Amino acid sequence: MIVFVIVIALINVPRSRGNLILASLTQVCVGSLGLMGTILRFVGPLTIAPTVSLIGLSLSHVVAMFCETHWGISMLTLFFVLLFSTFINKVEVPIPTFSCKRKCHTRRLPVFQLFPIVLAVGIVWMFSLVLTVTDVFPSNSTVTGYKARTDSKLDIMTESPWFTFPLPFQFGSPTFSWAGYMGMLAATVSSIIESVGDYFAAVRLSGAPLPPAHAFNRGIAFEGVSRFISGLVGAGHATTSYSGNIGIIGIAKVASRAVFITAGVILIICGVVGKVGAALALIPEPIIGGTFLLGLGMVASIGISVLQFCDLSSTRNITILGVSFLMGLMIPEWLMENAEKVRTGSDELDQVIRVLFGTAFFAGGFIGFVLDNLIPGTKHERGVDRWLNISDDATQHPEAHRVYDLPFVTKYIRRVRMCKFCPVSPSFVNFDLLCKKRRNLCLRLRMEKNYFHCRED
Repeated sequence: MIVFVIVIALINVPRSRGNLILASLTQVCVGSLGLMGTILRFVGPLTIAPTVSLIGLSLSHVVAMFCETHWGISMLTLFFVLLFSTFINKVEVPIPTFSCKRKCHTRRLPVFQLFPIVLAVGIVWMFSLVLTVTDVFPSNSTVTGYKARTDSKLDIMTESPWFTFPLPFQFGSPTFSWAGYMGMLAATVSSIIESVGDYFAAVRLSGAPLPPAHAFNRGIAFEGVSRFISGLVGAGHATTSYSGNIGIIGIAKVASRAVFITAGVILIICGVVGKVGAALALIPEPIIGGTFLLGLGMVASIGISVLQFCDLSSTRNITILGVSFLMGLMIPEWLMENAEKVRTGSDELDQVIRVLFGTAFFAGGFIGFVLDNLIPGTKHERGVDRWLNISDDATQHPEAHRVYDLPFVTKYIRRVRMCKFCPVSPSFVNFDLLCKKRRNLCLRLRMEKNYFHCRED
């Protein structure tokens, strides 16, 4: 998301909507054609580790921007999140419930483990309200600590409408430009890389099996669809996976698909009912910064944990990791200060280079990907054999991959033979795997033919 904000700062907003629509359609094609699923066959832990870790580390300045408004409130929020999610997360609280069978009764639930963020935000928000009412926080908007007040953004509540419905082209017809499209396309590529890293991080935190190729393809394709809708309604920026939410999975230990569907419905309601969204926007910025501290920190640590699959005693692997992490942090910082020095003779290409390598996770992940595939090393040394210890053919492991099936319709899709060749279908079989099966079949037929010739002789 931050990548798109930077691009929109370089491109005028009316044109950004049209360019966003074009870039979104390109992403839909990338996912629908199965390009990401093919590329991921060459991706190992030495690519995933810098990509995922740098997603969290590169956003440290954003976390600091929220926390610097009042470090005390941010640290208090972090204290309560840590307290609820680690120290007393096993404590079960009796909750009054009702069922037709047992009528009114109490049920013990690990409330602190399920709602650490909600409880921490609620407690610190009430504490900030007390400090606001007693004028402990400064009332001057230019003084540090003002944004810790609960009434610092109260005008949002008064100005927001009760109901609002996003309509296509409500801000006018979109316009297009080649330079704008290239900028949005570069941001889209960076966002795809971030999303792939988020997928791996979510899998690691939730304990699910590694996603098959069709899950990656479908995720990238539908992210493109959501971006397309954002361009139609004039949002001005795209939608993408957010690393902070991945950290919340690790904190709350909740990765149920039903929970996230419910959260999506709530977000739609918040978008339509303006007052609900405005009420959530009133949360003071230092409280948000305190929750980000742990969430993005967990994303960075998840990237590091992936390294357990490769041989860390190997000089080859340590060299690749060191170069990837250092270059991933150094190149974006250099480009931020020396963007005008990127001159290839094409303004569009210059913009693509600045956007792509201006994001730490793309720069680090790209360098790790290239070095890991160029420098000689065994599969065991690289960790590929342990990392990709599942087949892309979901039919061979139906139980392990059932979590990635589409609800209600997968059993009907599997009956259609042509769906095996659709990259977003749950029954999709990689094309290289089909070639491998064909080679094995030919080899078996040849062996049987030779066998029968021997029997005839």
